[in-house]
Formats: sequence, C-alpha cells, structure tokens
Amino acid sequence: MRKIFWTVFFIILLCALLLLPACGEDVGSLSLRFEKGILAWDAYSGASYYQVQCKMADGTGYFVPVTDNSYTPPSTLSSDYRYKVSAYNKNGELIARSKEIFYHLGAGTKADPIEISNANELLSITGKKSVTLGNKTVSVPLYYRLTADIDLTGQTVSPIGNSIKPFGGVFDGNGHTILGFTLTDCNSDAACGLFGAIQNAVIKNLTLRDASILFDKNSGVKKSANYFGLLVGSSKASTIDNCHVIDGSVEILKEVITVDKTYTLSVGGIVGSATSGCITGCSFSGVIDAQYGVLNAGGIVGSATKSSLLDYTDFYLLNCKADAIVQATATAYNVQTGESYAKAHAGVIAGDLSYTTRIASVLALGNATAAAKRDLITPSENLVSGVFGRTNDNRGTMMTPMYKVFYSNTISHLSGTATDLGSYKNYVYCLTEEALKEKDSYFVGSAYALDFDRYWTISEGESPELAGISTTPEPPALTFTVKDSAQNLSSTFSLSESFASILFEIGLAELEEGALFDLSTVLSALGIEPEKGDRIVFSAPGCKDVTITLKSNSLNCYLEYASYPSFEMTPTLFGGYKLVDAAALEVYDFTKANHITITILPQENAES
Repeated sequence: MRKIFWTVFFIILLCALLLLPACGEDVGSLSLRFEKGILAWDAYSGASYYQVQCKMADGTGYFVPVTDNSYTPPSTLSSDYRYKVSAYNKNGELIARSKEIFYHLGAGTKADPIEISNANELLSITGKKSVTLGNKTVSVPLYYRLTADIDLTGQTVSPIGNSIKPFGGVFDGNGHTILGFTLTDCNSDAACGLFGAIQNAVIKNLTLRDASILFDKNSGVKKSANYFGLLVGSSKASTIDNCHVIDGSVEILKEVITVDKTYTLSVGGIVGSATSGCITGCSFSGVIDAQYGVLNAGGIVGSATKSSLLDYTDFYLLNCKADAIVQATATAYNVQTGESYAKAHAGVIAGDLSYTTRIASVLALGNATAAAKRDLITPSENLVSGVFGRTNDNRGTMMTPMYKVFYSNTISHLSGTATDLGSYKNYVYCLTEEALKEKDSYFVGSAYALDFDRYWTISEGESPELAGISTTPEPPALTFTVKDSAQNLSSTFSLSESFASILFEIGLAELEEGALFDLSTVLSALGIEPEKGDRIVFSAPGCKDVTITLKSNSLNCYLEYASYPSFEMTPTLFGGYKLVDAAALEVYDFTKANHITITILPQENAES
C-alpha cells in the first residue's frame, strides 16, 4: 500500500514539474468578437502579427497569419466554425491568446440562410449551388438574408450576377438599407445594377438609399442592347417584392452614331428590363437622365414584356409608386445620310410595356419627357412620354391591362402612344396635386382602390406611401402520392421534403418560364424511369384529371408555383400551382390542389 502511495505521489510531482514553465509563462489575453461578420479584437501591445486558428464541424481546420487586428472569414462553405487567435512579437514568441469563439455560416437554405452583414459578404454572393437528386445533378437556389445596414459609399462595386451567370437565388433584405451604392463600370456586361442580371430569382424587403449609376460619354457602355437599373439590370422570370429606392440617380450620357443598326438601352429606377415575373410593393424616388441611341426609361422599370406564348408568363406590376423625373434623349442617326434612328420612350412608371404586362394599383408623381439630339429629323411619334411611355407596341388603343392607376396632372399623358384607353378608361385617374393627398380620392365605387388596410398608408397632407410589407404569398402546402403499377410502388411525400430545394430550377432553356419543379427528378429519385408510350395521370381533389402520353422515354413535365393577380376592386396576389406539359406546350390549372396523385400506367396497362 505504501509503495502504491509513493508511486502516485511521484507521478503527480512529475506532471507538476512539466507544467510549471507553462504556468509561469507571461501570456496575455485577447478578447474576440464578431462585428458585421468580421472577426475582430483589440490590438495587443508588442504584437508583430497574429495567427488565426479555425476549426470546422467536420474536424478539419486551418491557420491564417494576419497583421491587422481583424479577419474576414470566407463566405464559401456552410458550417459551424470555432476561432482562436494568438499574438506573437517580432521574435515569434507567443505573448497573448484568446478563448474560442463560435461562428455559424448558414447552409443557404430557406431554414438556414447565409447571413450577410458587410460589403465583402454582399459582393461575394453567388446565387446557386449544384446538388445531386436521384441520378441527376441540378442547380438549386441559395438563400441569403441581410442582417445589418451596409454603407457602400466610396467603395468600388461590381454587379452581382451578369448576363452569362445571372443571380438565381433568394435575397431577403430583411428590412435593411444599402447606402451610397454607386456604379460607374459594368465590366463590359450589358446588364448593370446592384444585381446585374437575375433569372428565376427573388429579391425582397430591401431599400437602397442615395444609389446612383453614373456613366459619361467615355464610359464602357456596350454597343448593344443594354439594361441598367439601380436594383436590377436585367430580370427574367423573377420576383422583386417590397424593394425601395430613395433619392436614386441614374445618369447615362452616350451618343450613338451608326450607319446600319441601332442600339437600345432600357433603364429603370428599380429594374432596367423585366421579362415575365413580377414587381410588387416597390417604390422609386429620384431622377433618371439617360441619353442613348434608342432607349426606354422608367421610374420603376425601363421595359417589360413576357418571354413566350404561354399565358401565365405575363409580367405583373402591382402596388408600386414612383415619384420621379425621367428624361430620355435618343441620339441614333445615320452619319452618312442624316436619317434619324432615334426613339425615346419615357415613363414615370415604365418606359415601354408590351400588351402582355398587367398593371394594377400604381401611383405616379413627377414628370417624364422624351427628346432627340437631332429633333428636326426625328418623327414626333418616335418620342413619347407619360405615366407609361410606349404601350402595347404602339397600338393606338390601349391593350395593356391596367386597373387602379392614379397619376398626377403634372404628367402629360397616361400613355404616350395609346390615345384611346378602350375598356380601361374607367380604371385610370388623373388627380391634382391637392387631390393626390386626400384619401377619399382613392375611393372608387364602394371601396378604396388602394389597399390602405395592408399595402398602403396615407398621412395628412401627404400622398400615399407603401406600407413596406411583403406582398407576395408563401407557396401553399402540397403533398404527393406517386403510384407505379409496374413496380407496385406507392410513395407519399410532401413538397418541402422531396424537392422544394429545386424551386426555380427550370430545365427548359428555350422557355425561361420561372419557378418550376422538374417532376422527372422526383420520379428518378424514386427509381422510376417512364418509357415511351406510358401514360402519366395527374389527379387532385377539385381539379380536372390530366393524362399525358409520353412521346419519348422521359417525362417533360413541370409543376409551376407562381403568384397570380386578382383584379377585383382591390387588386391582390394569390399563390397557386399549374402543371406544365413542356412537350405539348400545354398548361393545366392545379391552383386549388393541396394533394396531387401521380399514377404511371405502363403501355400494356394503358387501357386498364
């Protein structure tokens, strides 16, 4: 017993002697903190450099030497990170160290978005990532959420997304503001804005204040079609909701002289060019002064149309306000003959609208003018302005559906081209400056045409303002049952469990339709590979059954979720699903569905 006692005693003594130098080491303490996504600490006296140690959730890690008392973690891999920092003097001796601090980078999903809190993080976002679903690799959107206001004053900014790789994610501004954003170069891309080009994307709940695009005659504007918008340059099949530009400024001065062709610029306070999709609950205040060969300029959107013949792809503009001064000056002419190619379409709300757009509950204040650099040789019908500059491709009768449009009598026309408002003449209202500030001016029939209970507010002596809330609905819950008689398989699952992550994945390069779910990836994930001649039956309570006979060995069907406008006394949006047979270019209404059964009938059982 005594022998055991002394053995233990000497072991303890030996350990104490080994640890004694460390105990006597004079090492100071560093206190770590995260400031807007940046790891920071107070400078330590005598420190020549610091070493940042990072450990990730999977056990891997790295060391990074830094000379400043801060470190910006890379925003690339979602994980849980643990950081320690050590300070060293010029002799490489440890003089201080910190305790461990925890940092989480979101996975980029709706439930765990990537959080953005500073300029570096904002300008490094990508929009999509690739994942494997069944035997396919698909692109899925990344979800981002702003967690702080960001000041970009004086910083060099390049657009997020471009014409080759458009942003395709979900960006939630979370009610925050980006201040002082200025663009003077678009890296030779045709799409220019905070977001250069977006496709199948969502941008919402964001404010830009004191934002500007400034291009002079020597700036690198491409000799091609160009799309400039303070928030988005070019938007395809995307949703822009509850976004606001306050005291915005766009100045583009580029004279285009050409012999054989003209070049078009679409410039907007919110979006330069919009193809399908929607802009809802957005506002712009500021000045747009653009000079280009042929141009469309608008306070909200420069030009808007849809991308195909399918009816449901119309572009919607709902619950928007512009308080803007818009000047569009066209400059294109033939330098040899003097013939004018100039066309300018200027609108306080929109410069150019095709008849495939839908407008409701908008308010326009300010003025818009269109001119040409060589007025004497430019036909007047090529220079048009109003609340909307050009509508429905220059047709004299209004064909662009519009409801509850209010505008100031300081604006010369509703449309610069449609002299006959046709069936929409009872849905547009020109008001004096005084009447614009009276709530009763917006009472039409038996109700307010602007929804003051939800989307709009009005204060005494002021014109209505948007309430600053999201106007687009969340997708309704949806479950599926897939039945395959050949394999005696029946599987039930929910949309979110199985393929909500492929929202916005199109798979139809020629259509560019928008938020579609690729149903073939769902079948592949279940090990089901339909063959030519098989019948696929889609059924849902309250909806008419749809039967599709495969003309090849693949199912070219998509389930689309979108927001659809309801043009009642107070226009609003509702969400629903539609089934798209891309092979036959047919669209079927499943907006009432909450459960869809997909039954696969092999060819030999097709008559059963």
